[in-house]
Amino acid sequence: MQVKVNRWLVAVKLQAFPKVLLPVLVGLSLGYQPGFDLSWGALVLALCLAVSMQWAIVLLNDYADYQADMHHAETYPELFDQRVLVEGMLSPLQVGRAGLLACLGVLLSAGGLWHLGHPSVLVLAIGGLLLLWAYSFSPLRLNYRGGGEILETVGLGGIMPLIGYATLRAEWNFDQLILLVPIVLYGLIGALVSGLKHEPADRDSGKKTLTVWMGSQRVRRIVWGAQIASRVWCGLLFLSGSYGLSVMFLAALAPALPMYVTRRYDDRADYRDIPSLGAYKKSLKQAAYLTYAGLFIDFVLMG
Repeated sequence: MQVKVNRWLVAVKLQAFPKVLLPVLVGLSLGYQPGFDLSWGALVLALCLAVSMQWAIVLLNDYADYQADMHHAETYPELFDQRVLVEGMLSPLQVGRAGLLACLGVLLSAGGLWHLGHPSVLVLAIGGLLLLWAYSFSPLRLNYRGGGEILETVGLGGIMPLIGYATLRAEWNFDQLILLVPIVLYGLIGALVSGLKHEPADRDSGKKTLTVWMGSQRVRRIVWGAQIASRVWCGLLFLSGSYGLSVMFLAALAPALPMYVTRRYDDRADYRDIPSLGAYKKSLKQAAYLTYAGLFIDFVLMG
């Protein structure tokens, strides 16, 4: 029994949960209003939706990429990440069924929020599932055609924080939504760096990621530019007088230290130097988490 549980824990990739959950939490904090009659049922449903969406993404993407992952494991074993399908820990049928159940969990959670008076969440959830289909499955399968990073940015940097926001707001204030720009930027960063490790394997299998099209050096330049843009944006939020010290110190200034590490490894963070790439990606995560924390705290405090 424990072995089966461990297999599923590997399959759902617990280490990737912050990529989905944190944007939802920031969206919730932006939608929060002091004195607002908070619905704990809505919060629980929003978190269930986020968890179900994470499971749907990783399980169905692994299912769709099974043949390509087999090729990667055979030709570039040193670059291969653990996959339950390739290693025979679970069957494609099991993973596919679990992915569909996760999609059902997304729709049930969104349906519950619709019943509680938040119909836009259901629209966003359906949109997220359609993006997943367009990303991983035929006839579009855009992650093989250079559109995967764009879809991931829209999904994780746009739809997920909006789901959090719409959970607490029946009506949208579009002047507020522009405050989510740093989340979009880090969604782009996460989408771009995921292709750095697998560039040669993706090229051989015909998977046209932006790293394959543009090269790792140009991708890292875009990542650095997106980080700078996020720092500037958070600094402007503070200077506008609408937000406080959490935005300034946690979101605008504190990420400077992990950004220094990012810059240190910027010239060699790719498949040819896995340790440097690991340090590079870790520093990006730290900068992202500090940014999310600063925005979350100030959105809650400033209302």
